[in-house]
Amino acid sequence: MAQRTDVFDHATMQRKLRRIAHQLHEEHHAEDGLVLVGVAPRGTVLAERLATLLRTITELPIELVSLKLDKDAPRAVQVELSVEAGTLAGRTVVLVDDVLMCGRTLMHAA
Repeated sequence: MAQRTDVFDHATMQRKLRRIAHQLHEEHHAEDGLVLVGVAPRGTVLAERLATLLRTITELPIELVSLKLDKDAPRAVQVELSVEAGTLAGRTVVLVDDVLMCGRTLMHAA
């Protein structure tokens, strides 16, 4: 059985997430609100955690949206968004995924 390797322990991960939330607030504090679009499934969980943290530091309206796509064949399967795409026009949208290697998934999500 392979041994598990932790990249971050829980406390470190919490600090990183808090820093990301503060960075988002610093960069977008003058906006009317933020839309966090989580790339399902794990990016959606991360977006939810960021939204919870953001709500503790700002009164900006935070909306959560889920985006489903096939990460292995992003062009082969229709992308599903939990809201009508038109409702995002003119709004500040932050794409959230759990891993950033080459950016391919986020490119297709965008």
